[in-house]
Amino acid sequence: MLKRMPSANKGKLVLIVLVGLVVAIGGCVATRSDKGVGNISSSPRTTGRVMYFCGYDRCRDSGEYGRLVFPAGINIWQSPPPRRGKVIRTASHGDKTIVISERRIYSGPGGLWYELKGGGWTNDLWLTEELCTSVNLSQYSFTNCLEGRY
Repeated sequence: MLKRMPSANKGKLVLIVLVGLVVAIGGCVATRSDKGVGNISSSPRTTGRVMYFCGYDRCRDSGEYGRLVFPAGINIWQSPPPRRGKVIRTASHGDKTIVISERRIYSGPGGLWYELKGGGWTNDLWLTEELCTSVNLSQYSFTNCLEGRY
């Protein structure tokens, strides 16, 4: 036959079970990763800063470096990789936006993704802290995009 447990012990048992569940669930969330993407931040970093879309090719190792390759049509995606979803809208060179959070998907140019006020995500290949021009382009350029070096 089963013995009745004193009510004080029942309360301790319930507390132990609840703490165990919280730890187990937290461990599952903290260790979540998407295959083939590298280290994904478990939570985006909140920023709230103003940035500008830059349509210039900023990769010094590119044959297009320094050219305004996207005067318009810079994609804004539903989510960051690996499940970007679809393009929800586009931006033009010089458009101002507010970044509400950022998430590092992988190291190197293109690996830092920004969540935008009003919805959508784009990466660091397309945003600068001030309006980029042919005059200040060098301060926003990447050393080697193919090798993943800023």
